[in-house]
Amino acid sequence: MTPTIGVETVYIGTELPELRDQRVNICAILHDALLMDGDAHYYVLSETVLQWMGGVTARDRVEVVRVRDDNTPGILHFAPRAVDLAHFAHLASEAERLPPTERNPIPDEAQLALLVRPS
Repeated sequence: MTPTIGVETVYIGTELPELRDQRVNICAILHDALLMDGDAHYYVLSETVLQWMGGVTARDRVEVVRVRDDNTPGILHFAPRAVDLAHFAHLASEAERLPPTERNPIPDEAQLALLVRPS
């Protein structure tokens, strides 16, 4: 299995427009974070544990930090979907086979309006 934690890659997704085409460094894997119960994921920091769990899947989010122009890490952490990083682009076909509720559980503005109604 190729290394994952600490690898530099590029954000290629659309979910986080502020990261588009930015270099990021992988800090951790949020294994199964895209399943419906967002609290039931594993925070993986070890290559050994990640390998034991079967590696990164389309159901995972990845904690990343932006790489600055001077090649130092930024201070803000982001958690994009694994398939939105160039390093895991090969998982995109797996993501297409996920049920719609597992593809992107972050609600859009219309869904939020239904969940949060002014009193």
